Amino acid sequence: MSHHAPKHLTERDTAVLGEAVWPLRRNLWIIGGVALLLAVVAAALPVFEGGWQRLGFAYLIAFCYALAIALGCLFFVLITTLFRAGWCTAFRRLPETIAASMPTLGMLAIPILVMAFVGSPNGYVYPWSQDGIHAYGKKMAAHNTYADEEKAGEKDDHAEGHAKGEARMKAPTFVNLLAAAEAVEADEAHGHGDDHHGDDHHAWTHTAGSWPAHAHATPYYTYKKASWLTPGFFSFRLVLYLAVWSLIGWFYWSRSVKQDADGDLEHTHRRQWWAPLSVIAFALTVTAASFDLVMSLDPAWYSTMFGVYYFAGAFTLAICTMIVVMMLGQRVGYFPAINTEHFHDLGKLLFAFVFFWGYVAFSQFVLIWYASFPETTYWFEIRGVTSVSGDFGGSPPADVEGNGTFDAAPPTFGGMWTVSAWTLLFAHLLLPFAILLSKHVKRNRVALFSMACWMLVLCYIDLHWVIMPAFSSPEFYLSVPEIGCVVFCVCILLAESARRAAGASLTAKNDPRLHESLALDTTAWAPLHTH
Repeated sequence: MSHHAPKHLTERDTAVLGEAVWPLRRNLWIIGGVALLLAVVAAALPVFEGGWQRLGFAYLIAFCYALAIALGCLFFVLITTLFRAGWCTAFRRLPETIAASMPTLGMLAIPILVMAFVGSPNGYVYPWSQDGIHAYGKKMAAHNTYADEEKAGEKDDHAEGHAKGEARMKAPTFVNLLAAAEAVEADEAHGHGDDHHGDDHHAWTHTAGSWPAHAHATPYYTYKKASWLTPGFFSFRLVLYLAVWSLIGWFYWSRSVKQDADGDLEHTHRRQWWAPLSVIAFALTVTAASFDLVMSLDPAWYSTMFGVYYFAGAFTLAICTMIVVMMLGQRVGYFPAINTEHFHDLGKLLFAFVFFWGYVAFSQFVLIWYASFPETTYWFEIRGVTSVSGDFGGSPPADVEGNGTFDAAPPTFGGMWTVSAWTLLFAHLLLPFAILLSKHVKRNRVALFSMACWMLVLCYIDLHWVIMPAFSSPEFYLSVPEIGCVVFCVCILLAESARRAAGASLTAKNDPRLHESLALDTTAWAPLHTH
């Protein structure tokens, strides 16, 4: 609530951009296209290790980053509508426009759907994909882990169970995987547990932590979750998520634009009526999507907090995107109604979610650390967080074959993944928390713009730290393929958002709460009662 006289919109606020947006769209498409071309060329060159498989992981990071921006904007629209907030009305059209561009993410999701079915000449991205299952089947058959002659008697005891399992799994690529999984259950039922792991030597890869059984746990859990982690069902769910988000985003954007034309308050009432249901649908779909897109990269690992973790980063990205876009827009004459008071409130939200992200990240870590289950702690080991391995039941196996077997100090600790983890702690949490604590920073355009750009980079580093070790650990990759992919996805999202913005005013000019936003004064004391 403000004590100042209300301000009024100018012609610049209510103008429809139209063809004036075309140069921006063209430049964004050119920059995105060149970035993608460089990423593809880099993947084809031997000098960049990892090849096409690395490009697949780089693209997944980039897609999740662009998706997070759109989802964060969608949540901003939903939550401010739910609580009938008026302070943001003057610039609410910007997040509405980005959220309504969700179909663009559907286009960008096509490579993700392809990766769910096929891999690349270098390997697969998702272990449960058809290529991943096939690779695991061949690996299990080649190692012949459960076919030792000394276990021939036990295998005979379970022959009937194996036959039934193979009958249940129609796809031939699942047969070896199924047999391995049933053999694990058979060993556990007979009390043998990890006996067959005593002489094994496992290379340290993204499927091996300090837990000796984990080399076989990934195919085991892939089988146990096969009803959920299948290419067809994954594709259906991803399309469903995108459809739900697109529908919600379009509904709120279209109602707002229609109100510009006719001024009917019914549009606001309908937006408010659907807000609670939309928030519930948003929470469920974002949680499930984060599990599918990111957590399923390692079917053996699980965290019930991962959906909130991704959401915290997404909303942080949205706040930073709005700050950067509006400040850059003001330099060329757009968004004249946005003032220091609006940026001050956005700075408050950024400060809050920097802390919230740290709270969720720490809570997820401390719960896994306290429980100390090897099925989950290895996830942090291969990301360089800890130097203490799990319980080997004795001294760790020696690297007798020179193949990089694990020992008491994971090779990831002290490397670049550890640097990334420390960077997230200090540069993503502690430093922004200390800087944004001051109101002077939030009211200083240069300082707030710098912090928003800083957090845009750190949020990418966060997603890179979460996703990329599933491709390679302890090796660290962050260069042309990764940067090219994220520039492409973000440029395409912004270009299509600009296209949608060209057909409507940049301000919700007939919103009934617009006067509250135009008269916003964060320096005034709000009265306890209003009349």
